[in-house]
Amino acid sequence: MPKHWPRVLLVALVALSVVLGLVWAFQPRPVPVDLAEVERGPLRVTVDEEGETRVRDVYVVSAPVEGRLRRVESEVGDPVRAGRTVLASIQPQAPTFLDRRARKAAEARLGAARAAIVLGEAQIQRAAAELDFARTTLRRVEALFRSENVSEE
Repeated sequence: MPKHWPRVLLVALVALSVVLGLVWAFQPRPVPVDLAEVERGPLRVTVDEEGETRVRDVYVVSAPVEGRLRRVESEVGDPVRAGRTVLASIQPQAPTFLDRRARKAAEARLGAARAAIVLGEAQIQRAAAELDFARTTLRRVEALFRSENVSEE
């Protein structure tokens, strides 16, 4: 045997292992699947996608009580008669006890409402004073006009 046979044998083994590695890497593997028994039945097709709604007219609806809006059963184009057609109904919620945060918020709203009442009363008093002043000024100007001490304008 010649001297270079061990080197040729080593190169052949490396080449063979590379070829075997490539064959093993590209060999198809089994795919896990779910199995089920085939039956006859109704066909149900669903579409689960996100949609986009465009609102043409925006209306603000408010209620004096907290509650849950029940399902609106009216459809687009249904006739509506004033005072006779119920468009929506609210199911009132049971009263709940206020926690500290809700209690403080309610007290703040009460304080704001009382301050609005005081402000409204002050505005009424100011308007009454302005009315009295305007009447007094009118009487004075009329007296001056009759005595011809003020211009007609």
